[in-house]
Amino acid sequence: ALRFVSQRKAMETAKRILLLPGFPSSSVPGRAQPPKVKVTRRAGPGSTETLTCHAQGFYPRRIDVKWSRDKEVWVQESSRGVLAPNSDGTFYFWLGIEIDPAERQHFWCHVEHETLPDILRVRRD
Repeated sequence: ALRFVSQRKAMETAKRILLLPGFPSSSVPGRAQPPKVKVTRRAGPGSTETLTCHAQGFYPRRIDVKWSRDKEVWVQESSRGVLAPNSDGTFYFWLGIEIDPAERQHFWCHVEHETLPDILRVRRD
């Protein structure tokens, strides 16, 4: 019974925080917005580099982002994606992978969102 009360209290506290002025609401911005997508790179451990696919400013929050090597979905060395709210009620997502820099031209970020007519493919040159 104590555990149930604690979970209930935690949920009530979370609801109060979500209702604070300035906190992004799930109803804001109220209309669908497409993601702005870019791929960045930085030196990784050893002789590797990290490619990160960033999808920004989209609404609603449901989005599918994945990496491919040529035409095959790439899950090796893929970091877990992170979805976060922006202050304007839109969302931000990123997904990184570690690769051999000589293979960079083979990697593509694929983004699916209800506002996009087709899957968006982006790569870092």
